[in-house]
Amino acid sequence: MAGSRFLGTILVSWLCLSQWCNGELIESLPGQPSNYVVTQYSGYIVTNENHGRSLFYYFIEAASVNHTSLPVTMWLNGEIYCYDEGPGCSSLGFGAFMENGPFQVGEDGLLVLNHHSWNLESNMLYVESPIGVGFSYSKTDEDYIDWNDTQTANDNLVFITKWLEEFPLYKDAPFFLVGESYAGHYIPQLAELILKYNKNPKATQINLKAIAFKEKWKENDDIIEEDVIEEVCELEKNVSANEIVEGKECAEPTMMRFK
Repeated sequence: MAGSRFLGTILVSWLCLSQWCNGELIESLPGQPSNYVVTQYSGYIVTNENHGRSLFYYFIEAASVNHTSLPVTMWLNGEIYCYDEGPGCSSLGFGAFMENGPFQVGEDGLLVLNHHSWNLESNMLYVESPIGVGFSYSKTDEDYIDWNDTQTANDNLVFITKWLEEFPLYKDAPFFLVGESYAGHYIPQLAELILKYNKNPKATQINLKAIAFKEKWKENDDIIEEDVIEEVCELEKNVSANEIVEGKECAEPTMMRFK
């Protein structure tokens, strides 16, 4: 397992340092099975020009000729496997290449197919968030010192709006926010921002359909306001909106489906 993680780190490092870090099409990854064709991109989205903040992403189209009619799933990792206290885990190194992406790193260092890849059903967007995680960065030193989850949510919203401008074919696609571990904090906060953003009639709407995360809500986390939940969301679990707002834990994994 340790060897695979090391090889995965080398692989994603090559990804970032190659010519494909500006949202360019990736023709093939090192060690990629020659008999498997997938359309994939990687690059940066600038979230704050003044501070020089940029978030790195890896995008894999769904394995279907009708990929533009399928959802876009944005995946976020948290601290799992990386640190005892989050955040700090790469969505690329772990989510994409160890969990639910189309490839995983074999013992020989070559890529092997993941026959349970999520891109069989959805376009997959892996985002390194917040800054300082994976290949995402800021040119402003203070950003690494004075940072919080609210700023992460704001940056992620900017990322989504700009990414959809760069990939306009997916502007109307159903959009899902999914993740694990500390993403149980990132995702609900980001969902709330998206819902508020969509209330602006002049804004290009983000077609958010659902969020899901494998993480219990922590006590005293007033992440989504009660009125927002009642307006746009229903829980599949037998947990009321009031219980969440009051800081009680949801069963995990948690899913919220939007109207």
